[in-house]
Amino acid sequence: MGYEFEVQDELLAQQLDSPDHAAREKAVKHLGRLAPSTVAAAEAKVLTQCLKDVHPAVRKQAARALGKMGEVALPHAAALAEALEDSDAGVRAAAAGAIGWLTDRLLDEEQWSTVLGALAKCLEDRHPRARVAAVGAFGHLGRRAVCGRAQALAACLHDADLHVRVAAAGALAGHLEALVSALVGQLLAAKEKAATAAAAAAARALGQLGEAAAPHLKEALQKDLASRDAGARSSAAGDSALCLPRLLGTPKARSTPKTKKVEEPSFCLPPNKGGRVESLETERLRAAHA
Repeated sequence: MGYEFEVQDELLAQQLDSPDHAAREKAVKHLGRLAPSTVAAAEAKVLTQCLKDVHPAVRKQAARALGKMGEVALPHAAALAEALEDSDAGVRAAAAGAIGWLTDRLLDEEQWSTVLGALAKCLEDRHPRARVAAVGAFGHLGRRAVCGRAQALAACLHDADLHVRVAAAGALAGHLEALVSALVGQLLAAKEKAATAAAAAAARALGQLGEAAAPHLKEALQKDLASRDAGARSSAAGDSALCLPRLLGTPKARSTPKTKKVEEPSFCLPPNKGGRVESLETERLRAAHA
């Protein structure tokens, strides 16, 4: 296929350069099965080139293989981030999963920024398969990644796809306290700067976390929630609709109280329903004419 690579195994090299995509895919899978300790930089470079293969099956296997290579793949983190924009959803999902296998302690700041930015975009991917993989990658990358994209990840808990919601719940379960703390910090910082849109976004994300965030959000907004200014109260609570019952102490759904039936006085009843009244009236008339 015209790649420039150095692979010691001659048969493997031939397969990688084969016009048959199945042969190339098989060769890439083989590289992915190698133990990380035995993988050289040359093999990782080959896989990076395979991320540009014309066939999506080869690109997908190349992304998976890179994710399994550990530290050797770190110089190619940017290539994996670029693969998150691949035309094939399977490739995008594989690239997201591979990024999740990397570790934030080994990525430099430039790589970290590139990877996190690309993963955040993938959270809005049109295909749920890619979104699921991106959410899982954030969970694997740990607290720093989760807190860095707290608002986007909170929104995934209410994704239209069930699998994305389940993946988000699982990925965030171990970082919920840190996530809430990060969002509250963003909210307070935005309010101090009078950044209304940013504050609303942070409050909305806290609301999407549900009851778990209610105590923290109530504490953060306690002053505004108790304000006499209706505008301040609305601003504090309006973007956290999912937390309102816990925040404001409002009851859940109230049943409509049953209206007590008021008995009409006997003198208003028609003659056929007021037997005793009719009898007394008749007696009075008879006495008056006696």
